[in-house]
Amino acid sequence: MDVYVDDYHFVSQGARIAFGIMTGNAFMQAKVTFRDLQTDQVFGERSYNTKSSAWQGIFAPTTDRQTRAIVADVVKQINPR
Repeated sequence: MDVYVDDYHFVSQGARIAFGIMTGNAFMQAKVTFRDLQTDQVFGERSYNTKSSAWQGIFAPTTDRQTRAIVADVVKQINPR
């Protein structure tokens, strides 16, 4: 599997708590290429996007939570149980 992060805006939880809406929107755009480990043959690609609104205030998701959300989606794609 190859993961390419096309674009992101990093917002830490501390910044979100300290500065609220002034930190702006956290977002991440990534593309994942799924490959066969033995042959390296590509058998799929998928784009993943997350974003939060600064207007949600200190409770808006930060970049670390968005990264975990993308990872959870990728794992579901590989193992849908």
